[in-house]
Amino acid sequence: MNENLKKDQVHLWHMDLDSPLLKLEYIRDLLSTKELGRADRYIDDRNRSRFLMGRGALRLILSHYTQIDADQLIFEYGPKDKPALAESYGDQRVSFNLSHSQDLALIAVAQRFRRIGVDVEKIRDLKQRQNILERYFSKSEQAEYHALPDTQQLHAFFNLWSRKEAFVKAWGESIGSIKMNQLDVSFAPGALARIRAVPDSFAAAKNWLMQDITVGPEYSCCLVAELLSPGETLTVQHFEFNSLRTDCPKI
Repeated sequence: MNENLKKDQVHLWHMDLDSPLLKLEYIRDLLSTKELGRADRYIDDRNRSRFLMGRGALRLILSHYTQIDADQLIFEYGPKDKPALAESYGDQRVSFNLSHSQDLALIAVAQRFRRIGVDVEKIRDLKQRQNILERYFSKSEQAEYHALPDTQQLHAFFNLWSRKEAFVKAWGESIGSIKMNQLDVSFAPGALARIRAVPDSFAAAKNWLMQDITVGPEYSCCLVAELLSPGETLTVQHFEFNSLRTDCPKI
């Protein structure tokens, strides 16, 4: 396992999915049949290209940590379809999570025993916003949301969504499979990200780090990482995917 990834670190990689950094023909050669099948289900060329770029970047980044060729990496999928590196890799495995929204992808990497989740959401108007609030947000969250000025509500909504999504991804569930209205988080624009309450079936809130990721005013991003011991302090280091280019084959 790459010695530059310390036990008390999470590495967070940023990637512009519309960047011409990698050729799609090169990426397709890296991916599995399952990944290519998923890509080819996209009707829109831009969305297909973004999916391919994200999966190609994920493989190249994981290759950087595991020292296994990107096209040789094998993924296993949990009951909620969350990917993980195959158990057979043993100590070469790392924990990781990928999220993308429109042209931005974030890939979080940590040592293999630590659960992590990351979510990025492009802030945009949603007609079904009220229905989502009522279904997935707690009563206290709903009241707090409606008490905000109208000018802050859209940003607050996506803060809520990205923080909850990152948490359930770290836990290994899908957002529709747990009682999201029992997960209570901070969300007002400018407020520090924190978990205020968790469903009874989850580990205590104090066992998780929740941290906002700043990438620009048009996105809401959040990282959640499991704390493996009481009072553990984690450092989140940021990297741009283009800094890995020198490790990639000439393209």
